[in-house]
Amino acid sequence: MYIKDDEINKYFNEPNWKVAHNLFQHNTISNMSVIKDGQIYQIVGSTNVNGKIDTATIQVDTGGHILEFNCDCNHCKPNELACGHIGAILLKFYGLEASDLPYSFNQKGNYADQLQALQAKKEAAHLKEQANLTFSLIEQYKNQHRYINYNLINTFI
Repeated sequence: MYIKDDEINKYFNEPNWKVAHNLFQHNTISNMSVIKDGQIYQIVGSTNVNGKIDTATIQVDTGGHILEFNCDCNHCKPNELACGHIGAILLKFYGLEASDLPYSFNQKGNYADQLQALQAKKEAAHLKEQANLTFSLIEQYKNQHRYINYNLINTFI
């Protein structure tokens, strides 16, 4: 989605914008939803930094203008100075396509995917271990069978 650079410069000071990039890069956004209501995008999102959750609401029009914003943290001055939490959410919003709307993101869902991938990896390792054990037992059986055949042949000679 599009946000004008002038809007970023208008509502963010340099330290808050740096915090926004840091929060975004460290995947602190725990949930976010975006709906389009006419020509306005309604954005609600939360960040989770070391267990502290801050929730922000933002309105952006389709022309890339920030209409309203608010965050429940101490660093935000609603509609005057945007905090890093709002910036991180706007950075995520910026990466969306119109076809993604309505958009809903919940990091817990990502944890479920990660857990499922970890379980699949453990299962694959277990299956590989079982296959190696099976091949080892087959080799032991073959070696015993060769030994028995060798002894039987030598007994008759």
